[in-house]
Amino acid sequence: MKKLIVNGEVCSLEDVSMNRWLLDDPVIVAQKVWFGYGGIPLLNENVDSLKEQVSFLGALLPPLFQNRRELFRLCKRMLNKNRYYRSGIIHIRLYVSEKKVNFLITSEGREIFDFPLSEQGLLVNISPYRKPVNPVASYPFYSRLLWETAYNNLSNQHRNAILLNDNEYICEGIASSVFMLKDNVLITPATESGCCRHQIREVVLEQAIKMGLKVLEAPKLEKELLFHVEELFLVSEARGIEWILGLGNKRFVRSVSSDLHEQLNFFMEQKAGS
Repeated sequence: MKKLIVNGEVCSLEDVSMNRWLLDDPVIVAQKVWFGYGGIPLLNENVDSLKEQVSFLGALLPPLFQNRRELFRLCKRMLNKNRYYRSGIIHIRLYVSEKKVNFLITSEGREIFDFPLSEQGLLVNISPYRKPVNPVASYPFYSRLLWETAYNNLSNQHRNAILLNDNEYICEGIASSVFMLKDNVLITPATESGCCRHQIREVVLEQAIKMGLKVLEAPKLEKELLFHVEELFLVSEARGIEWILGLGNKRFVRSVSSDLHEQLNFFMEQKAGS
């Protein structure tokens, strides 16, 4: 019987009724947080993001999220009751209405211990849907409908897509940050491009610098650049590192993403134990 957290109480899925929440026509603010190595390494960073998004909507986080220690304890209790002892995803959903902020926390376990890495390269395309360039576009809750639309319109051979912004510059992947390697420089769109500020994005940039890579964040990356880089990959907490094999007729090598995966695992293990 699957366990989850509803408004601060660990309960069974069969006991949950959300009909009254949905009648309040809420805005759903959600984060997917990776757990592993006995901890939840980026829990605080993701809660900070949730706080910023809820504040933008004129609301406050529920009291549980202001007590990070108790939130961590309840999440660990939920994971233990579900027998998720290796790694996986904690999905936090906040239902923000005029009356109240209700919340639901669920989890999904995986059989691996490490932060995910796609063993086979993905084929992707450039999505026909464009990301707006404005400060609100950096919030995941604002982008979710666009991501779902882009994902649902992928062809059978494509598993993700590169999104451009309204100005036709490279922005992000579907619910993920995009990284490119060219001449030993790791390139990614700057937040001014409209890309979402995923918590894992900053971690990737920090770890890349520790690996000795040069890092370039630029707001205006022409889409033609995608066909002139050596390596292309996406990163998210939900799916880990997704190495891209091909975009159109262009094929990419696998290079720094494997080393970066090792570096990220070392970072996550250290942070989970701190």
